[in-house]
Amino acid sequence: ATNLARSFQCWHENTDIRLSLATDQSSYFPEDLGNIEIVPVESGKYGEGFSPKLHLNELAPAEQTLFVDADCLCTGPLDEAFDRFAGHDVSVIGRPISEGEWFGDVSEICESFDIPAMPKFNGGVYYLEPGDACDAVYETAQSLKAEYDEIGFERLRTHPNDEVLVSLAMALHDQEP
Repeated sequence: ATNLARSFQCWHENTDIRLSLATDQSSYFPEDLGNIEIVPVESGKYGEGFSPKLHLNELAPAEQTLFVDADCLCTGPLDEAFDRFAGHDVSVIGRPISEGEWFGDVSEICESFDIPAMPKFNGGVYYLEPGDACDAVYETAQSLKAEYDEIGFERLRTHPNDEVLVSLAMALHDQEP
């Protein structure tokens, strides 16, 4: 997270884009990065494994939020990403798929939920604009977690994978990558 923050600062010295860090370990964050907003999170409040990503709508502090995993780095300004995502309630960098294997049999899952396709993406980046549509996607993703195994999804390192839950929820609420 510290390296992400430093890389962000390299590219965003003169911008309105702010970096917020949601963490349950804020004491480890260096003080020289004082212009970063810390969003304190109680350890375990949003679950374990990948489950905290199913609550991004509750953690996102801005009118436009680009969630980036802490193991990533900024390699350029993010202005264009915000411009391209603008107007989408929830979006990702990916493509629709309707068949094949992605933590489960995609065609079976699409047929089961009567959807033509679901977005395939890497959950290291999510875009959100707060509102009813965004909340609906994340509430659906949270509720689908209880049915994870029954849906036919395969676990990732023993945990439900946020990507397929958010993907299915996005498809059910007509959100596109």
